[in-house]
Amino acid sequence: MIEITQIAMKIKLLSTLTQEQRQFVKGLACNKTSVLFKANEPCHTLGMVISGEVQIVIGTPNGKDIIYESLHAGDIFGLESIFSSAPTYRGDVIALGKSTLALIEKDKVVEFMSSNIEFLNEFLRMQSDKITELNATIKILDSDNCDERLLTYIELHGKQMKIKSIQYVANQIHVTREALSRCIKKLVEKGQITKNGNLIKLNK
Repeated sequence: MIEITQIAMKIKLLSTLTQEQRQFVKGLACNKTSVLFKANEPCHTLGMVISGEVQIVIGTPNGKDIIYESLHAGDIFGLESIFSSAPTYRGDVIALGKSTLALIEKDKVVEFMSSNIEFLNEFLRMQSDKITELNATIKILDSDNCDERLLTYIELHGKQMKIKSIQYVANQIHVTREALSRCIKKLVEKGQITKNGNLIKLNK
């Protein structure tokens, strides 16, 4: 375990905590790819990515693994599960390579919410944003093919977006990296999108 540094305090939820409350935030450093929590394991912890990458991976009945979510610095996991009627992780929570995380136990989350209005407001805001994000994911997955999923994804981002990486977007719309690369090329050729460096715009 590591101490939470001032870098971690750049995360809005953590920045609302008092100095005394920050003592109950645990830091975790992973130097190699590690499974932090298993699918269906009870969720008693709110986790935040300080650096590196964390993936939520779901296994399918046919034995394939699907990357449900890719999380980077500032992202949180356990948000939608920790207070649910079935508080379990929806998939394996995996830290990729060198990653640093901050963890808060459920009882401390409850304590902070009851005594710190700024923490409560930020927590509720993040939950609301998560619901909006999940609704967007449902809309994307309702599309039948890669072309439609990408066009929907761009539209949901204000009809233009900067790509962090091809793999990141592929994970978000649940297609392979190769399929997304082909899709982008085809949509550019058809004039439906414009790509300039890492910026993609919808042309309709």
